[in-house]
Amino acid sequence: MSVVLNLFGEGLRCWVCDIPLAQFQEMSAIKERHQLPWERLFFDFDFIKHYGFDHWSEMATRGEYRFFALKKNNSIELKEKRKTLFKIDADELDLNFTLFPIFNVNVEDNIRFPQLPGMQTILLVEQETGMFGKFEIQTTNFDVNQLQFLTLHAIESYQYPSLVEVYYAGEQLKVVSEDLVVRGSGVMLLHELDD
Repeated sequence: MSVVLNLFGEGLRCWVCDIPLAQFQEMSAIKERHQLPWERLFFDFDFIKHYGFDHWSEMATRGEYRFFALKKNNSIELKEKRKTLFKIDADELDLNFTLFPIFNVNVEDNIRFPQLPGMQTILLVEQETGMFGKFEIQTTNFDVNQLQFLTLHAIESYQYPSLVEVYYAGEQLKVVSEDLVVRGSGVMLLHELDD
């Protein structure tokens, strides 16, 4: 039996990048000279090509993270073939607003990316909308009590309640497909250096 879990709505995709300080200071000088926001530099293929990267995802020294927003207009649905087993608003997983949780939800307060010596840490962020993830569960007897959601309250100091991982019977589920539109991009400087 195959059961499908779909996430519909918006969220963030982030790449954690550690840039050597000398290189970051050179980038800062270019930013100041041309009076550009960081987004215009880090999401510019010509600019990052100068530093040896073909795509900003290649700059991610600590990987890619996905954060599905726990908000009313986002939805989570579980289907077996064409039959919908349940469909809920994503905010029902936010235990801050749920009196009696109906699902197994583990909550982490915050995710932090420590500063590495000699590096400037940045997050490259894309805001995405659409089918944020499709997960398939192969089982002979599906049990909703074996479904577990890992949620998060914040990314560094930014409040962003989100779903970060889904498990079934203790095994982390992998996204098998997504269909997203990028609605915006941004750059977050973490542990900003003192001049």
